[in-house]
Amino acid sequence: MYAKRCLRPSEYWVRPNGETIIPRSPRERIENEAASLLFIGGKTDIPVPKVYEAFEDSGASWLITEYIEGVDLATLPEEQKLAVIAELESHLVKLRGLKSSTIGGPSEIIAPAYRVTLITNKDR
Repeated sequence: MYAKRCLRPSEYWVRPNGETIIPRSPRERIENEAASLLFIGGKTDIPVPKVYEAFEDSGASWLITEYIEGVDLATLPEEQKLAVIAELESHLVKLRGLKSSTIGGPSEIIAPAYRVTLITNKDR
């Protein structure tokens, strides 16, 4: 089993000048990841971890999934590396062909990229 969670507000970082660093869309990122794993697993034969649960507890969002053992690609013989690369390329083709019928992806949550959320001098 693998557990992933976002920070609770009490765990946010505070810079020496007192500024609090707040992560962007932590709950939405966890929900998007869970929905994406379920969507990919349900629409393709790409091996993805099983989602056991996604929930909120004490201000933190959690994602509990199956833990999948792996190996470091650098440790494989060249012949096996080529086989893994070919498999990954076939997975990418499948992923590029996936379409969701909802805006924002499988979770219907739109979590814009960081650069989209930046305020510029023109915005002020």
